[in-house]
Amino acid sequence: MWPAHVLRRLINMSKPRVFISYAHDDRDAMRAVTAQLELCGAEVRSDEKFSPGVGLLRHVVKEIDEADGYLLLVSSASSESNWVKLELEIADTREPNRLRILAVVLDDAPKPPIL
Repeated sequence: MWPAHVLRRLINMSKPRVFISYAHDDRDAMRAVTAQLELCGAEVRSDEKFSPGVGLLRHVVKEIDEADGYLLLVSSASSESNWVKLELEIADTREPNRLRILAVVLDDAPKPPIL
């Protein structure tokens, strides 16, 4: 899988912190991408380890703010997910030279316009 190699070159860091945004229907793909990124030394964050309930949005914002890269898994499911749209909107409002926004396309869904 290519994302780790591309991400390391783009971010140019020895241990980049990456936030992955995905639809829960794409959980298996997210785990596969996470494993590849971790093999290349990335510290990967997603909502998978968050506790459900109060404060979820605060945790998402914090993780995106602390990330060096934001990786969107683009799919038909993520195109319909309000959470994915919100996470992308949060990432898009960050300083462009600090947070790199990347995408991995999983199916024939179109990329969001801001990508």
